[in-house]
Amino acid sequence: FFVSVVRAEPSHIAELEHIDYLTETDLRLPVGGVSIVNDCSRLGGQAYRNILRRYNVGRFMTADVGSIDGVQYSLHVARSAQSAPFSQKEAALCELVSSHFARAAGIRTRLANAQIARELQGNALDRLAIGGIIVEPGGRIIILNRTAQKILEDGDGLSIQGGALRAASAADDRLLQTSLTAALAGDVEHDGLAAGDDLRLVRAVSIRRPSGQRDWGLVVNARRMRNLVSDRWQFGALVFVRDPESTTCREARVFRQLFDVIEWF
Repeated sequence: FFVSVVRAEPSHIAELEHIDYLTETDLRLPVGGVSIVNDCSRLGGQAYRNILRRYNVGRFMTADVGSIDGVQYSLHVARSAQSAPFSQKEAALCELVSSHFARAAGIRTRLANAQIARELQGNALDRLAIGGIIVEPGGRIIILNRTAQKILEDGDGLSIQGGALRAASAADDRLLQTSLTAALAGDVEHDGLAAGDDLRLVRAVSIRRPSGQRDWGLVVNARRMRNLVSDRWQFGALVFVRDPESTTCREARVFRQLFDVIEWF
């Protein structure tokens, strides 16, 4: 299946965008299917035919990709009138490719939404002077906010070593690693919660600080996380770090508003 790509001029794209596609072509895109037009010579209005003629398009297939955030996407494959007509085998291939585009677009949307949510959560935690760290199912560490970044950079009892969250004290580190391992396995104490309520499974850990200041207070929270590629659910961990030396919240109003939402606090 040979594909030759011709780059369209920006001015031609702008011209096409000003054409009412459905009115000009008298076509209705099939939902979840492929439409084949093997003779474009009588298709639609003159403006649309002029554009097709400009790029020597005599035949095309159109596949529905789907609606994402209210925008309808479609995949178009074209060839000249001198080429062989599109076959049902090629239509099946086009439909397969369009499904992959739909999946890729969905993943991109979810990644963007996840990034927005992470930034919002990080800002809220900063206002409460709490550090947030995400441990993904594979063990990768994501620093959620500026407070966590500073705590780990200072290295006063907590740091990242070899890509893993570690405690300075050997005894504390064993307890921390045990808690993280349990969270990633989804095997954390329920603390009286109903079985299967894995979104709220927590374990508290105290980490000593070489500086002599009061211990860090950690909450290791097991969380189900959906793999953005495979769509499978896996367990990750959210680690929240609270400095007991911090006696005041920088914005008490925000603390009051979020108290009922942040259940682990």
